[in-house]
Amino acid sequence: MTTTTESPKTLPLLSLRNLVLFPGAVMPVEIGRPSSLRLIEALGGKGARVLVGTQKDADIEEPAGADLYTICVEGEVVRIVKAAENRVTAVLRGLERRRVTSFVQEKPYLVAAFEPLTELRKDPIEIDGLGMAVYDVAKQLIAISPDIPDETAQVLDQHKDPARLGDIVAATVDLSPEERASLLVESDVAERLRRLLVLLQRKV
Repeated sequence: MTTTTESPKTLPLLSLRNLVLFPGAVMPVEIGRPSSLRLIEALGGKGARVLVGTQKDADIEEPAGADLYTICVEGEVVRIVKAAENRVTAVLRGLERRRVTSFVQEKPYLVAAFEPLTELRKDPIEIDGLGMAVYDVAKQLIAISPDIPDETAQVLDQHKDPARLGDIVAATVDLSPEERASLLVESDVAERLRRLLVLLQRKV
């Protein structure tokens, strides 16, 4: 009897500078780099799947695989709008965290092999408590922040899972790219929510 080894899943990987896409969030991304434009063209439009990763160093113009965080997000193309001759805006929806295991192509754009990222949920009671605390502080921040639309509070009400709630909050409030990246790559849900809570409390 022969056993067949399942081929690893692969997807094109769009690298972002100073931006982090979270699961559950919808984000417009302006794209102008030649490699990224070729990637978007190859995707084929609405509904296409793509890995979305963040550069460790935003100054690198054409990053290689080693220049990105290994934890990224599988996203879905919501809409692509041509802004100029060599610039498009892609609206992306984050779906799930993924771990990049290797790069099967570097040119003309990155293509990565990936696997699911299993979240650690050691203590559901602690996670629920942290989620409620994040929710309360985030509501306060939304109320006092003119830059955050009031509708965001209604979006938070729709997320019962603390992990997804944390992702939406991290995508919405004013955090640095480094702070967002550190939250994205953390697989321990309680630790992620603890870090997020500390960052939020500094802003209230």
